[in-house]
Amino acid sequence: MLAVALVAGPVLADDSSGTIEGRVVNRTAGESGVAGLEVTLTARAADASSDTATTTTAPDGTFVFSGLATGEGFSYGLAVVFQGVEYTREALTFTAGEKTLVVELPVYETTTTDEAIYVVQAHTIIHPEQDRLVVQEYLLIANAGDRTYIGRDAPLYGDGERATLRFQLPPGASPPQQTFGLQPGAIFTTEEGFVTTGPVRPGMQEAGYTYSIALDGPVTVGLPVDYPAARYDVFVRGGGLKLRASGLAEAAPLQVEGATYLRYTASDLDRGAAVALTILGQEGGGVPVLVWWLLGAAAGVAGAAFLYLRNRRGTGLARVDSRQAALLARLAKLDDDHEAGLIADDVYERERRAAKAELARLMRRDNR
Repeated sequence: MLAVALVAGPVLADDSSGTIEGRVVNRTAGESGVAGLEVTLTARAADASSDTATTTTAPDGTFVFSGLATGEGFSYGLAVVFQGVEYTREALTFTAGEKTLVVELPVYETTTTDEAIYVVQAHTIIHPEQDRLVVQEYLLIANAGDRTYIGRDAPLYGDGERATLRFQLPPGASPPQQTFGLQPGAIFTTEEGFVTTGPVRPGMQEAGYTYSIALDGPVTVGLPVDYPAARYDVFVRGGGLKLRASGLAEAAPLQVEGATYLRYTASDLDRGAAVALTILGQEGGGVPVLVWWLLGAAAGVAGAAFLYLRNRRGTGLARVDSRQAALLARLAKLDDDHEAGLIADDVYERERRAAKAELARLMRRDNR
């Protein structure tokens, strides 16, 4: 193993006896080649000061950093670049009395095909405003393969970067804002919507964003990615709307803090499967006709939550709160599990009351 001692700096305390014994491991089946890679260690202290050091992997991928502070408030991060993609481990800490951390740093071969990409869970929440709609999208996207997807050769964006994930926006929609789980510098506008250029590593990642669209005529909205999807839920805030669903089953609405969320759902969608929810207007007429098309995609196992929207003064856009998102999704999943007989009545009632109480508290906080 190759070892390096961290040069004394602002994050080092009197006790600098800690060691990180690491190994870069290529998790792509049948592949190797992790010798000679540069590994960077970043050491951080509670006062936000930091030091860095680098070393190189041995033929078997091993490396060592020694002379590390082990006291409370110190943490460490590791980073390595393999085939142009950075892989990291963060927030490594020593427990009381611990002197050695043994760490694996997985890396993967790259691929230009997206066959292993699918949507674990997708949620859309539609929030009517006075003269516009605010739409928030949340997706939990998985790469089920053992290679990092880096996109196709063309077209290229930015400084010659490949697009990986592609998102559709309806005509006339505002650019995506308040993105969540998407690297801001890696988002590029297209005629259909926008693309991201960041690599899609094996595992799961979240993607969320908000946009608005004027209510000056029919509006068509699509589920923004064309991948298989295990589950897709649409939530429409407010009652009194004329709705027509295609490919979506109507589910029990959610009642949260006096607000009604109409709910439609679909599951086990193949790539390119079309599901649609059309909003025809309010009961009794008198408002513009709005048409919503929600296009779904296929397979996987269940996952995360849609994000609660709150109107933001001056922009008409919404603020993403992942805690509210998780609670809303929790309520939906509890209803489904209870209806399917997977949880007992007392457990269902107790957990639903707790989730609704916490969600109500967060909503009251945001409406102050």
